[in-house]
Amino acid sequence: MSDAIASGHTLDVQHPPFKYLSREELDFLMTNLKVREYEPNTIIFDADQIVDDFYVVQQGVVGETDPNAAEGEGMITHYIADDCFGALAIMNGISQHRFTTLEKTRCFTLDKPSFVTLISENRNFGNFFRERLAAKAKLWNRSARSRDANSFMISQIDADCMRQPLVLPADTSLDKAVREMRAQKQDCVLVVRDRKYGMITGTDLLNALIIENADRNDPVGNYACFKLVCVEKGDFLFNALVLMTRHHIERVVVMDQEKLAGIVELTDILSFFSSHSHVIGLQIEKATSVSQLRRAARDLNGLVESLIELGVRIPFAMDLLAALNARIMSKLYRFLMPSEVLNNTCLLVLGSEGRGEQILKTDQDNALIVRNGFSHDALPELLNRFSEELASFGFPPCPGKVMVNNPKWVMSEDGWQDQIARWFATPTPANMIDLAIVVDAHPIGGDKKLFKKWQKRLFEQPRQDLVTLGHLARGSLEFSTPLTFFGNLKTSNEGIDIKKGGVFPLVNGLRTLALENKIKETNSYKRLAELVKLRVIEAATADNISEALSLFVEIRLKQQMARLSDPGASASLGANDIEVKKLNRLERDLLREALQVVKEFKSLLSRHYQIE
Repeated sequence: MSDAIASGHTLDVQHPPFKYLSREELDFLMTNLKVREYEPNTIIFDADQIVDDFYVVQQGVVGETDPNAAEGEGMITHYIADDCFGALAIMNGISQHRFTTLEKTRCFTLDKPSFVTLISENRNFGNFFRERLAAKAKLWNRSARSRDANSFMISQIDADCMRQPLVLPADTSLDKAVREMRAQKQDCVLVVRDRKYGMITGTDLLNALIIENADRNDPVGNYACFKLVCVEKGDFLFNALVLMTRHHIERVVVMDQEKLAGIVELTDILSFFSSHSHVIGLQIEKATSVSQLRRAARDLNGLVESLIELGVRIPFAMDLLAALNARIMSKLYRFLMPSEVLNNTCLLVLGSEGRGEQILKTDQDNALIVRNGFSHDALPELLNRFSEELASFGFPPCPGKVMVNNPKWVMSEDGWQDQIARWFATPTPANMIDLAIVVDAHPIGGDKKLFKKWQKRLFEQPRQDLVTLGHLARGSLEFSTPLTFFGNLKTSNEGIDIKKGGVFPLVNGLRTLALENKIKETNSYKRLAELVKLRVIEAATADNISEALSLFVEIRLKQQMARLSDPGASASLGANDIEVKKLNRLERDLLREALQVVKEFKSLLSRHYQIE
């Protein structure tokens, strides 16, 4: 269906909320719809007023203001073509704000009884107006993605995709284990010792018997690995794929609470959905040179496109791409560094890469921990080569030079401890920026045990040190939330910098709260989950923050991908700029609500850290 007609004017019914209406309900809507025109500066309805109509802007701009706010601070948001208002006032019984035309405006209006009939009889239509961001985003996801895409994302680990493993006692001989595997056509065995499971594969058995000259009567448990990667029955298959990618393995053990349920192998997952990610994973694994690794890295943008087309949820896509990026960088580090450097250093990724929230490749953000007492004359040259090669892989140099080829970000264990102490002791804006960068650090190469001692220093600061934490949180308040002038931006050729206006305030605030509460997770979504467990943030608030962050990233990503494939795209737009004029009505509505979530979260931070 295209557009509906009312008195010679058109109403777009291709997008929510009107998309949720049936043919009969649309006929009812159009029968009762009217068109009204307003001169500039007309108050359509005021605060504390009973509202008798629901409105959809067809042409012009309507401003929503708080008449009780200080002069110049009352503007809340703007409504332009296809935006709706008045629904909350009808459902709440009274309007909280004033709605005024800012220019000559034409609106569709629907009388209150007709609107109430529609929201009562159509659940999705009603929920669109009743629910906050988290629920609206779910409606958006359902309407924006195909059934096939949804099945891709919601496929769960159950009996249909699991294999029943061969399970043997740990004291079973190698000889018997091989015979049992052959008889049952299995390529791995789970062994049980003291009610704990271990695994040994056909390759492991071959190495034990042929290369290590093991006795055929040796217990199979002596050669099994008891550090298993496990998932829960009912978890998403996509999560199992991410785990396999991250740990370089081809099978995971499935547990049903504490009971063994089965095994899922990579081939089982790929039978459910073809995954370009595994092809890249194999390229990374098989790469024997920097040039081969570079080819794998350059294929990542194609993977991003396929994930978006399949409707993969943003947090899942982030997990998978973070795992692949980490493998690429780690392998490059191994290619370039001699063994003595690998054994005495730890390579860290920082910022969004450290949080596992990078999708398209952006600036390099990395640092290095050097073991106390270790030195290598060629280390600066080696690190410079590493940074140059990463740039050739598609990871551009960091404008702020937060890279291992900058001596500022390469220090000994003691040097890092002293630096962290100085950052906490002297919370200048520059120091807080540096501290924020390293709080998100994640180890990907070299000796990762060096990182554990390094990270411990971050969490040794007393919980009561709210002064430094307040300075760190202040970064979330530095940039204004683009709500006040939202309507103007929608109709201009400029873009909203969604990193400054939306992503950074959320990420930095969660980072600060995590540091205060000694949460060692670096991913923003995982930090949110831990903060809910500790009752620092309410579950409903966390849901809205999570959806807001995902929305910002997804809209930004879609526009970035579109600009990459469009030679005529505006060169003035930055990677973080969103062109609001290219969003549909529901996307604009969700973006406005997501920015309101940011505004509320900033208020929470201001109160908690007593920031004026």
